[in-house]
Amino acid sequence: MASKQAPRRRSRQPGITSITYWRRFASLRLIYVGLAALIGFSIIAYFGTSPWGGGSGAAREQYLSDSIATVNGEPIARRDYEQQAEMVRRRSAGSPAMSAAEEGLVLSSLVDAAILRAAAKQRRLSVTDADIDKAIEDIRKVQQGNQKTRLSDEDLLQLMGALSMNDLRDTLRRDLLPRRLGESLAGADRLNYDDLAKSYDEIKVRHILIAVSSAENPAPRGLPEEQAKRKAEQILKELRAGADFAALANKYTDDPSNQPTKWDQKSSKMVPDGAPKGGSLDWYKRGGGFHKDFEKAAFALKPGEISDLVKTPFGYHIIKVDETRRNLPPDYEKKKAQLLEELRSRKISEAVSEFLSQERPKAKITWNDPALAWRYAYSKSSPMGGFGIQPAERDKAEAELIKTLRAYIPTHKTDSAAALVLGQMLYRQYIMAGLPAGIAGQNPPKVDRDKLLAEVMENYELALQHLEDQDTRLTLARLYRENKQPEKALTHYRQMHKMLSWDSKPESLPVREQIEKALRELGDTEKADAEAKRIAEIKAKQEADRKAEQERAAREKARKDAQAGAKPGANAGVKPGAPSQPTTPATTGTIKVPLANPDTSKP
Repeated sequence: MASKQAPRRRSRQPGITSITYWRRFASLRLIYVGLAALIGFSIIAYFGTSPWGGGSGAAREQYLSDSIATVNGEPIARRDYEQQAEMVRRRSAGSPAMSAAEEGLVLSSLVDAAILRAAAKQRRLSVTDADIDKAIEDIRKVQQGNQKTRLSDEDLLQLMGALSMNDLRDTLRRDLLPRRLGESLAGADRLNYDDLAKSYDEIKVRHILIAVSSAENPAPRGLPEEQAKRKAEQILKELRAGADFAALANKYTDDPSNQPTKWDQKSSKMVPDGAPKGGSLDWYKRGGGFHKDFEKAAFALKPGEISDLVKTPFGYHIIKVDETRRNLPPDYEKKKAQLLEELRSRKISEAVSEFLSQERPKAKITWNDPALAWRYAYSKSSPMGGFGIQPAERDKAEAELIKTLRAYIPTHKTDSAAALVLGQMLYRQYIMAGLPAGIAGQNPPKVDRDKLLAEVMENYELALQHLEDQDTRLTLARLYRENKQPEKALTHYRQMHKMLSWDSKPESLPVREQIEKALRELGDTEKADAEAKRIAEIKAKQEADRKAEQERAAREKARKDAQAGAKPGANAGVKPGAPSQPTTPATTGTIKVPLANPDTSKP
């Protein structure tokens, strides 16, 4: 565990698919949560090109103005969802499940915005005309880019998909309400240069962690809640009596980063690497990643002071501050106005995030479109959906989503993404149920695996009726083979063979080799031979391209070497008629290479 990890917020580990998949998912989450908190949610859609232009008929306008949901009485218009979802679909990597999760993130951002708007209205907050004027000019600058000519109102409206300036102003008045609430929650207008200077305060801090372990939050070194608290209280009592903090930290702390370790090749395990750190977390600045309650308690201490018990999700902490300092940046005086605005924006974002974490569970959401309701739920239950969610909470959300999809799919069989997502979740359960006890720190669920597998294959078949997903088809074919249904497996391998007929990229080779092997083993030698021939052609082309690239690189190197040898001034400083510098004989070509710094002091 790295230094400072103990008091940080616990991160979640993705449990499925590729890391690339979920990195993309996470980056979208950051976009929607971060930008939305600062500038208003639906306004995000305006920083791109609207897919709807200026409208296309009364029926379409009515459809887009319909409410897809209400949140605490605040409606969400379909137009807002479609604008943002369309841009997400354009960027999507093509995975139907990922598209559904990304659409769920759009819905999540819209729900959050509605929660904030409802709260702002309840507090009688409002957006001024001056706020709207500034927002319009900011959008105009973004859309205008590097063009010197000012973007006209007509062009701006067309880009925004707004019917009129009044329409755009009404939309902005609504979409800027979340920021107004954030400003109120954070007290942003009261922040001054003293607050800015304090934001650069740093402390050199130590802590002793007594970890708490529970079913929802298991910790390898942890104790049950009451035992952990009693142990921490006893340690604090010793410290108040004058015991050495560093010594007790080395003796009692459950923070593994207190003992530096290294990998020992001989024993094939981690071993101590140096002396324990006495609970030291070194220098730390505000907002540096510690849990908010830990940070608040630490910065309230003066040098030499020891805190009372501080509870975080990791357990009970006892904190001591050794030193303090104010570490202002070199250009602080020159840039402090800009830095103050950045501080205000951070405080607004933090206040909005904290407010939403408290209000989301209490929000009353009524969905008018069941296809969007399950996508919203999927964004909450997937491995990267929502920050700070505990594994037990995610498991509960996934169980509820499975129940929802089982009821939804029979009457919505053309929603292939729903069948695919349900199949994937059930397949994960099937895999987990087959693992030995203790794997991943838990006991496998007790389920009827045969029944579960049949439901997986049924949903995959349903999904593939209306979409194409290579991984799903290959998985389904393999499952049929493993369950002694060769004809059904062969049907899917043949379909994959047919689909790949147009793909000559080397990246298709691993899949092609799987298909060729399966076709041959299942008795379709004709298609297996055809696939083998195509594999050989792609490999031959790949080898030819590799050799051509090597030859091109060699020619380019020779050209650069020749240019370097013929560079003007290479013999600068040599008198006319004087002998040239000694050279080594050229072994290839005509280029002579000068000797590097010949030593004339030796024979």
